[in-house]
Amino acid sequence: MKKILNHLEEYIMAVLLPVMCLIIFLNTVGRYTQTFSMPWAEEAARYCMIWLVFLGIAAAARKNSHFAVEVFFLITPKSFHKYIRTIIMLIVLGFTLKISHISIEFIQRLQAMDQVSPSLAIPMWMMYAAIPCGCFLMAIRTVQYFVNNFKTTWDPKAEAAKEFAQESCPADEAAGAEDGKKE
Repeated sequence: MKKILNHLEEYIMAVLLPVMCLIIFLNTVGRYTQTFSMPWAEEAARYCMIWLVFLGIAAAARKNSHFAVEVFFLITPKSFHKYIRTIIMLIVLGFTLKISHISIEFIQRLQAMDQVSPSLAIPMWMMYAAIPCGCFLMAIRTVQYFVNNFKTTWDPKAEAAKEFAQESCPADEAAGAEDGKKE
């Protein structure tokens, strides 16, 4: 259960991306062959993409993969890095929670209007719910990353090298397995 919760947004994204691609592919084939039409396809793909983006910001926050300005870390002594990371975390946390709050108020107004999407006829608030969900998940993932990595000093070059080393391709792993058999 803990593994599922730690990677929840990635699992949802792993479903949404192929669904979006399949919808676009089928719509393209239907239009090209002029055999069938899916007037709802573009709208469904757009909504999948919106959810992918907002879930993606949370997934990136879990790995601390968002763009960062490293100049503060490069010009200050390592003893200040924990303070800088704390300030950054508080700014990100404040921003994401504020956006979540504003978007929840907006969604409540949308629910009161009963607005539905043109082709799919689903409530529009469901599409806009991606904003508070993504931002709230980003806030949680930012705090998780901060708590898990607070005691370590942050070195941008070392972190980039560590991430690069962890991202091995399957061909490299297969070659390593073959090398192990030869010895």
